[in-house]
Amino acid sequence: MARRLKKHETEAVESLWRVHDDLKRHKGTAPARVAIEGVISLLQSDSTPELTGLQYDALPVGAAPMRDPNRKGLIMRHGSTKGMYWLFRTECPESRKQVEVELGIYRPRKGGDVITSLTDARSIWEVLDARRKQGLPFTKEGKKLDLSDLVTVGAAAKAERMTVGDLAARYLAEYAFALNVNGEPVKRSADLDQYLLDKYILPEHADTPLSQFTAQVIDDLIDEVSHAPRTQQKLYSLLSIMNRVARKKVPTRAKIRITKRWIDRSIPNPMPDVTPPIVPDAKRYASTNDEIRDYIANLHKLGDPWSDLLTLQSQTLCRINEAAALPWSELDLQAGTWTLPASRSKNKRCFTLQLSKQSLDLLNRRREADPDGTWVFPSNRFPTEHVHLNSVSSMVRENREALGVSDEFATHAARRRALTWMREQGIAKEVRDACSNHFDGASVDGRYTESANMAEHAANAVQAWCNFLHRLEVENVVSLTG
Repeated sequence: MARRLKKHETEAVESLWRVHDDLKRHKGTAPARVAIEGVISLLQSDSTPELTGLQYDALPVGAAPMRDPNRKGLIMRHGSTKGMYWLFRTECPESRKQVEVELGIYRPRKGGDVITSLTDARSIWEVLDARRKQGLPFTKEGKKLDLSDLVTVGAAAKAERMTVGDLAARYLAEYAFALNVNGEPVKRSADLDQYLLDKYILPEHADTPLSQFTAQVIDDLIDEVSHAPRTQQKLYSLLSIMNRVARKKVPTRAKIRITKRWIDRSIPNPMPDVTPPIVPDAKRYASTNDEIRDYIANLHKLGDPWSDLLTLQSQTLCRINEAAALPWSELDLQAGTWTLPASRSKNKRCFTLQLSKQSLDLLNRRREADPDGTWVFPSNRFPTEHVHLNSVSSMVRENREALGVSDEFATHAARRRALTWMREQGIAKEVRDACSNHFDGASVDGRYTESANMAEHAANAVQAWCNFLHRLEVENVVSLTG
């Protein structure tokens, strides 16, 4: 059972969270969160805490060597020329002399890749420590023995000791939350990947060696969520991409290069033998005009920020994840536009949404209430972060009756109903595409109309839709049927 933190420990944790909040405006807060939660766990533990990679990284040049409290003789030094490197220090049982065995460079002083990671160093230490416990010598005739073979054996042994948790941490840090060659996020679904790992995989399998994370184990894991077919599909996809990336098979579209395999070649990829989950036929729920209007009228029952978030999503025809993670920096309230960058767009194309009068009123009201905020819809639990997509979906799912919608209703139904309504009003496909960020690049017409100026027509169509939603008279609908 976790012990109660003392006053000074609580203050230390609060200071760490303040640092996390300061990082909110930068990419990559997930590693900071993991580090902070790790510190909290260590403070609550009665056992000797493990040193972390962050603690080793912070070792200053020329400082006293850092000793591992749980591994006798494992040391790191940080020299001004050589950089950070590992040592194994012990007393030779025969000569009674102190011996230091170099285990490899951790971080060179001037550039270069990590040669011996924290996991590698600990696996090598196990081999040398076993030799020490057996009373075997480290010197011969007063000279230090060449133990390079043992060090190599230790490095190879880490392949068998690499766990699912090790792979997950590396995948999140070096791929999911990484930036590509253009300085853009590699994955739009990085937060979802971390959620799936934390909820379904790591609680039970964090310490499972990769060599034991077989197809049968993965099949059982996926079967446990058979009640949620979409979640099964997401887990299967996540584990597939993790195993491919770990073997340097990165999708070209990711625009990122993995220089070294993360997993030893002796460990096969289990995913080809995993039974793919059966994906049910997609059900496209067809909402009605009356249902959507009742939905909009009842959203106030959900409170802030859900009411405004779902209202804006319905008004702008955007996808729910785009609205949930909307920063103020993407909005130009003077011009009445929302510029969605390619990094957040589903089709990887920068897109400008035209905002209606109703949307501008909503956004101006929120800005006045939070003039210095980063997110349009900050989380109630973590104000420095935006609301989580899963929380939005759950809120709608759990309140369908109060909202006056069908049991099959989901947020995407509003977007689909808006496009159907526009078609019923005679609004041309080119204008509907300009409202919803759809792009038909396969046709000549699609490539031509991409460059045409549809902003005014799209603005009129969106305004007409919002007027309809709020039971106002529909006007200024441009058909463009020709």
